[in-house]
Amino acid sequence: ESLDRHLNQQFDIKRDSPNWVENNLVFPTTIGTHWDIKNLREREWRTALAKTGYTDEAGNWVPPLDHRVYGLYALRHTFASMQIADGVDDFTLKERMGHASVEFTKDVYGHLFDNAQEQAREAMGARMRAVRARNS
Repeated sequence: ESLDRHLNQQFDIKRDSPNWVENNLVFPTTIGTHWDIKNLREREWRTALAKTGYTDEAGNWVPPLDHRVYGLYALRHTFASMQIADGVDDFTLKERMGHASVEFTKDVYGHLFDNAQEQAREAMGARMRAVRARNS
């Protein structure tokens, strides 16, 4: 529902913007392009983090001791980890993360696929048991 609302808003922006460049992005800039990481970090991410309450008297964001936990790449890794836990295969994850190869995706997240392998074994075992039960 939220994604549908977002995509409808994006459609309105596309329609009304003479400078729109179509890149098929879910979260593009206001003209349809990829975000510049510095602009994203300074304009959007820090603003969002400031709303978490980690601010000084002047309203500037003050990171907790381990600020890496709140970085953009931590958010990206959380997304990938959740996708793997939900059973998304490595090729689909590669595509969703924008990686050049499955090998790169496995190099970064391979340790998380171990549980996925166990789930796949259990699913195949359950299927085989069901077939045996049906045939007996």
